[in-house]
Amino acid sequence: MDQIGGRLPGKGPRATVPAAMASPDVDRPPHPLDSRSLWGAVWVLVVALFFAAGLPILADVARQSGLDAGQPYRIGDATILPVEGWSLSENSNEFFTVLEKSGASMTLIAPVESEMDAAMAIGNTVTALENDATTSWVIEDPATFTTDAGDPGQSVIARSPTDVSSSWVVDFDGGVQMSMIGQSPDNVWTEVGPEMEAMARSVVLEPEDAG
Repeated sequence: MDQIGGRLPGKGPRATVPAAMASPDVDRPPHPLDSRSLWGAVWVLVVALFFAAGLPILADVARQSGLDAGQPYRIGDATILPVEGWSLSENSNEFFTVLEKSGASMTLIAPVESEMDAAMAIGNTVTALENDATTSWVIEDPATFTTDAGDPGQSVIARSPTDVSSSWVVDFDGGVQMSMIGQSPDNVWTEVGPEMEAMARSVVLEPEDAG
């Protein structure tokens, strides 16, 4: 994997940034949706969250090949409980794990060590949306939530005339953080939005070598 620029400030080797993430002149990873506006939002938010939290060495990220509703699905050192009807997108790649349903997607970023808390990371997300030159977003106030396991998090929802974007960031003990980005056409948000919220709340930090 190509890398540039060494490490992010204050980070260890887990925070190296691939060239595809840092330079606009190289090919970006395959986008999770065909909608250009939705992928534009995904890209804006991924960049904001990656540069806030740092990017893990992707070769070290454990990812399962199958997805079963209600069964823990591993993404790095965390698991999430998929909701019925969601599937693992073939557009998942070395950068993201992408779940999809009815034209919507949920992009999952494996946990990384971060010097920022969830509120700061979501603040970066809000700034990125406000500065998005491709889409005009109406941004709701960020909200605090707690996962089913009791970990604190922050989320924010933004709406354009045709799409809805939602981001969740969870803080785990030890300065570890996980980010998730939901993108949906407006006409299916009432169905998929609560399901994405449920999956975000189901996240548990479970390192494979914990036992």
